This record gives sequence, structure tokens and C-alpha cells, in this order.
Amino acid sequence: MKMSVALSTFLVGSLMLLASVAPAFAVSNLITTQGMIAEGITNNTYGSSNWCGYALTPEAVTPSLGSVTYVSGSFTVPTVTGPTRGTAYAAFWVGIDGFSSDTVEQTGVLAEIQNGKATYSAWYEFYPAGMVAISKTTGGAAFSVNSGDAITASVSYSSSGSFTTTITDTEKTNGAVETFTSPATKVSGATEASAEWIAEAPAEQIGRMVEVLPLADFGTVSFTACSATLTTGAYTFPAYSLVADSLVVQQITMCTGISHDQFVGVKAAPSAYTPSGGASAVSFGITWESSQGDASFLM
Repeated sequence: MKMSVALSTFLVGSLMLLASVAPAFAVSNLITTQGMIAEGITNNTYGSSNWCGYALTPEAVTPSLGSVTYVSGSFTVPTVTGPTRGTAYAAFWVGIDGFSSDTVEQTGVLAEIQNGKATYSAWYEFYPAGMVAISKTTGGAAFSVNSGDAITASVSYSSSGSFTTTITDTEKTNGAVETFTSPATKVSGATEASAEWIAEAPAEQIGRMVEVLPLADFGTVSFTACSATLTTGAYTFPAYSLVADSLVVQQITMCTGISHDQFVGVKAAPSAYTPSGGASAVSFGITWESSQGDASFLM
């Protein structure tokens, strides 16, 4: 994904890689990240200034696997904390594209700390178009998000060339279920080349400068039932010790830099993933480690 040029924009869904590859910048008006290491494998792991989690990149390694047509995952909204004075943010989402392409199709939850008070909201985005806040269900009822709520998010791509996002919130307090499905939307330049499950530090854009903002402390967020469907069928995750899987699954640690093959200034780190609900789905956790923001990036 590439950075947008809007003034004073709050950014989500933009990947900023720090590994020894050509820098990739992705911004989609609200929030994102990636990660994974198979046993005994040290490649296919990346550092990012704003993303943490996992990305599935089937076509980049094995074209015969096909492109991504559907991705889904679930998580419980964590309780976030931050400074009593000032702001901090964290976003949690599921999406298609963005790891190595110029678009991102995604939906998830944004957590914001303002002077010690936390608020939560749902959103979707078809980058490079801006993020859209979700305040009502598809049926028109109020759509609210609170810590402890169970979220299931998905993005689908149809044969007609359109993307649709769906997010469901099951309230912790009373079990009420709220669902929103976005309008089917065609995204120019989308390649359906990757699937992602991400925790992100949002960024703010002012003029040509993009600055990654402080990451709110979310403890550990657990992604479960993470699965993807390719044009050739459901992707079956091998055991996480297999070399074959490490060629397709990319692990991302959120950090401020890399030195001597070590992550520096780690802000969030993903755990290894384990099977979840069958061979085609996995679970993993992302743990917060520090809130530090980064230096600005010039567009």
C-alpha cells in the first residue's frame, strides 16, 4: 500500500517494512501490521514500524496456490490503557492485500486513548479510499464496540471484481449481536495477493509527513479461527514446524528498527501460531511491549 496525500489525515492500514527488502509504505486513512517463523526458519520474518501479526502471501511464492478470495478471523476487543495526558492508539483488523501491493481491503476495531480514557469503534476501508466509521448495523440499529466484546471480521472478493467486508460484534455485557456488511465495492489496482491478521499503530499525516503515533497498551490480543480461501480452495495451514508453510506465511514484528538481524525497539510481537478449528485455521497472540512512536516519514 502507498501513502495517501490527504492533509492532516489519521492513517490506518499502511505497512512500513524495516526488513532488508525494498521499503514498502502502505497507508489507508486509519491503521495495521504482520508476522511468523516456522521452526528452524529465520527468513520470511519482517520488522514493521506500524504492523504486527501474520500475512499469507500465496501467489508471491507459489502461483499455483491462487489468489485470495476470502479472509476471516476473530478476536476479543482488549482493554487498552495509555497516558493520563495525551493520546495513544491501536487498531486490530483482518484484510486482503497491502503486504506487497498498493491497496488494502480491511475491517476491524480502533481503540483510542484520550487523556487516559479509552474509546472503541468499528470501521472498514478500501484503501486508497478513506476509512469509513461504522456506527449502525446493516439493519440500522446502533453499532457499538466495548472492551471484552467478541469480534468476527471478514473480507470477501467476488467474481464480479468487488470486495465486501463484514464485521460482527457480540456484546460482552448482554450477548447482543450487531453485524455490519459494507457495500460491494470495486477497488482499482487490487491484486488479491495476500491475506492479513494485524494489530497496528495508526499514523497521522500532515502535508507530506507521516508519523506513526504512540501505540496504546493492549496487553495481549488473541486472534482465533484465522483462515483464508484462495481461488484454488481453502488454504490448509501445515504444521507450523514445516518449511513449506514458512514460504507462504510471513511474520511481522512491530519495532523501530533492525540491527544485526535483531529487532530493535520492539513495540508488539506475535506468538507462533497453532491450529484452530481444523487444519485450515490458526490462532495466535500479539503482545504489546512499548508505546513509543516513530520518527516521521517523508512522502
